[in-house]
Amino acid sequence: MGELLFIGLGLHGDRNLPQDSLEAARTCDTLFLDTYTSILPGLDQGRLEAAVGRPVRLVGRVEVEAGEEILRSAATGRAGLLVPGDPMTATTHVDLRLRAHARGIATRIFHAASILTAAAGLLGLQAYKFGPTVTVPRPQRSYRPSSPYERLAENAKRRQHTLVLLDTGDGEAPMEAREALEYLLQLEAELRLGACTRATLACVVARLGSEAPMAVATSVLELLDHRGFGAPPHALVFPGELHFLETEALRAFAGYRG
Repeated sequence: MGELLFIGLGLHGDRNLPQDSLEAARTCDTLFLDTYTSILPGLDQGRLEAAVGRPVRLVGRVEVEAGEEILRSAATGRAGLLVPGDPMTATTHVDLRLRAHARGIATRIFHAASILTAAAGLLGLQAYKFGPTVTVPRPQRSYRPSSPYERLAENAKRRQHTLVLLDTGDGEAPMEAREALEYLLQLEAELRLGACTRATLACVVARLGSEAPMAVATSVLELLDHRGFGAPPHALVFPGELHFLETEALRAFAGYRG
């Protein structure tokens, strides 16, 4: 029976891959790169293939969620799923690992840096004070979920920080901070939960793990007028109750004026 490796790539580019991830990828017979659950800015596919010594197939939402081709490859050899960030932060990968286990396919995980901790670190916020992470999908005419905003409001009620991940696009342009904030304001106008108003303190972080990550902390109104976020990926953080050191860190590292 074969083996399926879940290989974390970290947060930025193919030049900063964890050494154990790189070595694991080199042992695989087949390699897939997940482009659905997250994006990896600065990735050069040709350079990545040269580094691991074999072709890398890009797989999107359908291939990752169905998982059949990945599992077939793992059933007869060693297959690797290359994942931006840390592999097991996405429910999709947990589900795929469970299905591999049910078929008698051995699995291994190679961990790497994740936005779940990096966003807190960049801003100087305490990671243990975050509530459940929220993901904002790009709204469609027949799909405008309010559950992300309701979860944000629940965290705010408990005075917890909230990391808000944005739609990766899956073949389209990734969602940017301004688009996500506008959607959250629309939900606030409908639900009146008070979690995201124009006066609410929020943070935008971008391109974590790169040589020039970006962090801005100010009101939602000022974030909507900001034009300097640069290229995705973007994420939002809504701070809850701030310790004085967290306030100092936001002032020092994200331009907070409060």
